[in-house]
Amino acid sequence: MGRRPSHQINSRMNAGGSVHYIVLGFSSLSLEAKQVRLMRASFRWLLVCLGVVCFAMSPGCETMDRSEQPQWVPVQITDLSSVAGKWSGLIRVVPHQRRDDWMTVTIGPDGAYQFSSLRTIGVFSGHGQFTLNDGKLSSKSERGTVEAVLYQSGSQRMLNAKGRAADGTEYTAEVKPAK
Repeated sequence: MGRRPSHQINSRMNAGGSVHYIVLGFSSLSLEAKQVRLMRASFRWLLVCLGVVCFAMSPGCETMDRSEQPQWVPVQITDLSSVAGKWSGLIRVVPHQRRDDWMTVTIGPDGAYQFSSLRTIGVFSGHGQFTLNDGKLSSKSERGTVEAVLYQSGSQRMLNAKGRAADGTEYTAEVKPAK
């Protein structure tokens, strides 16, 4: 079927014999209607642009402003008793695998330590004696070696440890004083 015209033209002859054409149902938009239509379209584009700008400026999945992250500064350990206490945090295998394990380390005032990490395949635990070496904690045994550096950011403290087991497996750990 063909398209129907939006208007209809009728012709009439008047008494003088001249023909007048009458346009019926002609739907042209007035100037006011055209302005309203243009304003609505402009407003929609403005909303779309504002949405894009807001999305681009949003932090996404970032949970903390980078300027708020603690600035860790290495601190010399001068006395073993200054790091005595219970510490806990994550231990990772190097190279990093799928998951991290939670570990707890208890250090005595004389440098004696015990650690344990509960893993899905069992408990990883041990003990030893820390000594001070160039302001860092150090320990060697038949099971491996470990060296830990104390970091501080304001009133927060963290021990960053790197170790190597006798079988060659390397570990890193970041532990903070347990609460």
